[in-house]
Amino acid sequence: MSTRRPFLASALALALLVTPGVPPSPPTRVLAQTNAPLQPGQVASRTIGVFGYLPYWELDSTTDAYLPYAVLDTIALFGVAFRTDGSFNTTDAGYRAVTSDLAATIIRHAHAVGDRVIVTFESFNADHNAQVLSGPQAPGTFITNAIALLKQIGADGLNIDIEGLSGTYFDEYGTFVAAVRDAVVAYDPAAQVSVATNSSTSGAKMAAAAVANGADRVFLMGYGYRSAGSDPVGSIDPLLTTSGTQNLTWSLDTYAANGVPAQKLILGLPLYGRQWPTVTPALRSARQSTAAYGGGGPIFVKDLPDAATRMSVGFDPLEQAVVLTGWDAADATWTQIYYDDAATLAPKAQLALRRGLAGVGLWALGFDRGRPGYWNVLASLHRGLEVSRIAVAPASTRSLSVTVTIGWKSAGHAVTGVRLSNDATRWSAWRRAAAAIPWTLPASPDALRTIYVQVRDASGAVSTIRPVDVVLDRHGPSMTTLTLAWSASNAKWVSTFRATDLSGVTAYQFCYRIGTGVWRTLERSPTGTMVRIGTAKSARIAIEVRARDAVGLWGSWRRVATP
Repeated sequence: MSTRRPFLASALALALLVTPGVPPSPPTRVLAQTNAPLQPGQVASRTIGVFGYLPYWELDSTTDAYLPYAVLDTIALFGVAFRTDGSFNTTDAGYRAVTSDLAATIIRHAHAVGDRVIVTFESFNADHNAQVLSGPQAPGTFITNAIALLKQIGADGLNIDIEGLSGTYFDEYGTFVAAVRDAVVAYDPAAQVSVATNSSTSGAKMAAAAVANGADRVFLMGYGYRSAGSDPVGSIDPLLTTSGTQNLTWSLDTYAANGVPAQKLILGLPLYGRQWPTVTPALRSARQSTAAYGGGGPIFVKDLPDAATRMSVGFDPLEQAVVLTGWDAADATWTQIYYDDAATLAPKAQLALRRGLAGVGLWALGFDRGRPGYWNVLASLHRGLEVSRIAVAPASTRSLSVTVTIGWKSAGHAVTGVRLSNDATRWSAWRRAAAAIPWTLPASPDALRTIYVQVRDASGAVSTIRPVDVVLDRHGPSMTTLTLAWSASNAKWVSTFRATDLSGVTAYQFCYRIGTGVWRTLERSPTGTMVRIGTAKSARIAIEVRARDAVGLWGSWRRVATP
C-alpha cells in the first residue's frame, strides 16, 4: 500500500458512482401519505424537459429551498435498492429518504408547479441483475412492492436504473420493463416509466429494448466517458473527441442507429468532474500511471471553489470543459480537474434541444450548490433564448479592436444583457444588450481567434454560447516558393512564386532587372504566381517578389538571380 496521502480527499468521493451506504443518512421520520399523483391536466408544459436525480445524501432541511422547481419537470428520488427476490430493505438510507417527511414536502411543492416526482429503483451488480431477471418470482415481487411505495408517497412513476447487465439478459430486461409499465399505468394512467442506460452501444441496446416494451423515457448517462484509470485525462462528458467516438455526439448517434426515438431520450449530464495526477500541465495530459499516484477521483462541482483558488483555469474548446491545473508539491506531480461550468454545460444542453430530445438530465441535484449559472442555462431552454446571428468586423484584422454584431431571439422575457469572452472561461461584465459591441482581442501571437457571446433576459436566464472566429494577423505574408529557370520551349526566363499568410494572400508585386539596370515592376497581381521575362538566355537577371495579405500588410521582398 502506498504511503502517499490520498490524491483526492475522501469527502469528495461520496458515492458519485452511486455506491450505497457511504453518505450520511437523512432524517427517518415517515409520514402517512399526504400527496396524490398529478393528473394529466396538472402536469406543467415545458419546451424541453429537465430531469434531475435527487440522491438521498443530498436530501436535508435545505434541499427544498435549493430546488429550482420552475426549471425542472421531473425529480427522481434516488433511490431504493432491491434484493434478488424483489423485496426492499426498508432500513436502507435510500428507502428511508424516499419515505421521509422531507421527501413529502418536496413532492408537495413539485406538484404545485406541475413537476413530476418519481422513485428510482437501482441494481448495479451483474450477478444480482441476472438473478432478478431470471427468477420466477422476483419480478412480480418487485412490482408489487414498487407500486405499494408509489401509492404510499403519491409518486408520479418510477425510474429503473439497472447497470452492469449482461447482454444475455437484454430480452428479459425488456420483458421486465413491459411488466413494470403495465403495473404503473394500472396504478396511475398519467404516470411515467423511465430507465437509465449507459453511453455505449450496450446502453443503446438496453434503451431500445426498454422503449420497445413501453418505457416513456430513457435517461442516457452522458458521463463516465473517462474513469480513474483513463489515459490521457480529459472531460468525463466530452461534446466531441479527436477520435470521433466516446463522446456525447457519438452516443446520440449510436442510440439513433439502434432505433431509440429522440423524443423519448433524455441527455444526462454531470454536475461533478474528475481530478487526476498528470505528467504535464498540457491539455488532455498523460496520467501519472505509477501505483504511487493512483488514479483519478470524482469531485463535486460545489467543492471546486477552494480548488480553483490554487489552480490555473483553462478551457478545452473541443471537448467543452473547464480545466483546472496546478502543481501538487506534496506529491511532486501536476494535477488536473475537468468539469463543466455553466458556460460549457450550455452547448451540451443545446445539443439536446437541436436533436429534438425529450430533455436534459442531471446527475445530480445538489452537487452544484453554491456554484452559479447552471439553472439559468437550463431555464433558457424553456424560453427559446438564443444568440440567433453573430459576426465580427473586420473578419481579418491587424488591430486588436473589432466590432461584434449580434442578434438574438427569445420566446419569453426581453433580452437585457450581453457578455463576451476570448476563451469562454474569463468573461466581461454583463453590459446592456446592443446590436454592435466593441471588443478587444488578446495581445497574443497571430492566430485564428474565437470570440464567445452570450445573452441574458430580464428573468436572469442566459443563452447558450455562440462562437465567432476572427483572424488576428499583424505580419505580412511569407514567401514559400521563388524560382527562376530558363524555359527552352518558351525561349524565356520563367519565375514561379508563392506566399502564405494567416489572413490569405491578395496580391503579389514582381520586380526584375537585367544586369545592373534599373528595377522594373512587371506585375502586381492578386492571382499571378508565374512570370515570363523575354530576354536572352545569357542575360544576367535578378528578380524580387513580395506579397500582400487580406489586412493590407506587405511581406518582405525575396530575391533570386541567375548565376
